[in-house]
Amino acid sequence: MKILISTPLYPPETARVSIFAKQLAMNLQMIYVEKHLITLLAYSDFPENINNVKIISVSKKQNLLKRIILFTKILLREVKNNGIILLNQAGISSLLTLLVAKLFNKKTISFIMENEVEERSVQFNMNKKSLKVWQINFIQYLVSKWSSVVIFDNLKLKDTFKKKYNLNENNLIVQKFPIKNFFSPFSNVESKEKEKLEVIKEWKFFVEFLTKTIS
Repeated sequence: MKILISTPLYPPETARVSIFAKQLAMNLQMIYVEKHLITLLAYSDFPENINNVKIISVSKKQNLLKRIILFTKILLREVKNNGIILLNQAGISSLLTLLVAKLFNKKTISFIMENEVEERSVQFNMNKKSLKVWQINFIQYLVSKWSSVVIFDNLKLKDTFKKKYNLNENNLIVQKFPIKNFFSPFSNVESKEKEKLEVIKEWKFFVEFLTKTIS
């Protein structure tokens, strides 16, 4: 199966959304190397490589309009060649991907780990009644409303979105995202190895769950 992952952030950026995108692609490829061909499309200037995963990047140094045009051109080429489309977070990159996916009648699965409206309002001290926040909220609404399936990081987030955007319960799933990018420097070698094995186990479970969702 050919899978396209669309993400607004990607390492070397260190945001949680970014780390998840890389680990998702890496684990999908490692655990089901013979079953899946993975392509990842990201806004990134110096994207980190993943063995046997096709990485396509659109530079953030371009102005917004150029970025959107280039991103859409790539989507028109890549979406039609992939069977399942995975959207990381509910931002403009996900909305563009979703619109092109609908054009080619592709199944879309969105991963949402945070409420962009709340995060941006706090991070940039934005007025929740401002035009910018309205735009973020509208994009978030469309992505969560139009996706074939939406997977949330926790139950509270799912309930917030369901109530706010009047979402169909049948399209909503709660599954903790197994993101781990920090191991305590104070742990001994044995403890670190146990932590790593636990993370591998969690990712294997997540990928198996996702594969069932895809099929």
